[in-house]
Amino acid sequence: MPGKPKRVCGSYPSSVHARLAGLYSDRFGREAITIDYSDGTFRTEIRGVMFRGSLDELCPVVPLPPGAPFVLYEANGLCSCTFEWALPVTLDGPARLRAARLACTLRIGDPEDMNQELRLVLHEDAPVVAAVATDHNFEAAMWELTRGSLPPGVSLRACATCRIAEYRPYVGSSFLGDLGCCRGNRAELAAARAAHSKPALARAYDNRTERVLETHVCPDYSARTPPVSI
Repeated sequence: MPGKPKRVCGSYPSSVHARLAGLYSDRFGREAITIDYSDGTFRTEIRGVMFRGSLDELCPVVPLPPGAPFVLYEANGLCSCTFEWALPVTLDGPARLRAARLACTLRIGDPEDMNQELRLVLHEDAPVVAAVATDHNFEAAMWELTRGSLPPGVSLRACATCRIAEYRPYVGSSFLGDLGCCRGNRAELAAARAAHSKPALARAYDNRTERVLETHVCPDYSARTPPVSI
């Protein structure tokens, strides 16, 4: 029988789409928004204007008219604002899986400094299970949350903790949703990690099945223990 053809990047259609309910606030007011995610890109409509891009660098799809009620960094990404949203997650604890909620708050500073803070608060029902804050991206916050903030015996079942998921080496990840699922080329990913080769890891990422949100989980989940770094 002929061998299985080598898969190239993009030959698997992306199936991970998410719609997040959230809030947007700035000096002009506060309002409910809906954020759509697909293949590493976010889209949302705020005050009748469509924005697209990384969640911490959302840019207007068309140029804003003079006097539009937004603050942009160099007429590009939104700043001087706050995004709030929640993501459903699954906790793996003694004897059972439990549904939980990850409340997320992203504050983006003024154009002069562009400081940002991300805060994650993990809730199970009403009680807070864990909380972290960082001035980096979602990757850093999830690392801190899952490696040191969860109660003993509790782990997070999500793509961020899966052994067949990886970020692109060298350049790192964008703010959120840039994690590559390699369920279609898991042997290639495992070989790259075993060789401690960043070039091979980059090729494995390029051959990924799709990009996913860090909190996504699928039937192919396999816990990544211990953490792998190259």
